[in-house]
Amino acid sequence: MNEAIQLAIEKGGYITPLKKLGLEATTLEPIYPQIIIDPLFWQALGKALGWKIYTCSRHAVYPTDDKNQKWCLCTDPDTEWAKSPDWKLSWQYYAHQYFELALTGGDKEKFWKDLLNV
Repeated sequence: MNEAIQLAIEKGGYITPLKKLGLEATTLEPIYPQIIIDPLFWQALGKALGWKIYTCSRHAVYPTDDKNQKWCLCTDPDTEWAKSPDWKLSWQYYAHQYFELALTGGDKEKFWKDLLNV
């Protein structure tokens, strides 16, 4: 999680809640829960990782040779996304995956590792 947060800050332009208050911290660990629930964190992480704007939430999404590009069994969201509720904003898709995992007792460490190495 720490690596994802640092990436969102350094490459995605994320501003932590402490920074917004004009405070500096030697560690962000005490405010991880506040960061993880912040939509701006997920948006910055998506920017840092080069996520496409939309991700299909209905079908399996398969990686391609380019780690930041994925394809799905659905139609292209650029042409049909507005008609399909299956396409979600990528940052929302990954945030929902994380929270579902957290709520069901899944392996959060593996989630972050997989997310950063996709």
